[in-house]
Amino acid sequence: MLLAIYLGSMAVAFAAMPLFLVFSRFGGPDGFFWPYVISVLISCTAWSILRCTIDIKDAAPDAALDEYEAEVLARWRRIGFQALQWTTLVAGFGMAIIGGWFPAVFPFDTALIIIGIALTLVVTVCSTLPAVGYALTFNASADAAPEPEPVD
Repeated sequence: MLLAIYLGSMAVAFAAMPLFLVFSRFGGPDGFFWPYVISVLISCTAWSILRCTIDIKDAAPDAALDEYEAEVLARWRRIGFQALQWTTLVAGFGMAIIGGWFPAVFPFDTALIIIGIALTLVVTVCSTLPAVGYALTFNASADAAPEPEPVD
């Protein structure tokens, strides 16, 4: 449930942020500002609770983890780092293309604001991937839990 809240609120933030900036640039309503801010606050709260439920194992030293836990966290750290690399590359090209080819539509300062806020969200998502991956791997759902044996 916490993962769904976290990922859903980050998706709302990603959707609302460019809409707010584009509409505010062209004199439209600023109504997309509040969904962005509220969804970021919800995602931060859900992520903080998620880290408490996994006993902050995503930041624990390898000596405190068993071998499988360390392997899972290392895999999700690699995934997060690769995602951050690729999105930074795309954002760099995006800044060059928007600022160089479309200066009348998006002045460079507006493009920098849009890409800067988007990269802030990307860094947030990528840096939380080890905790998300750990929670996905070691999530004990109620449906999958075995029934306790009756005591005679």
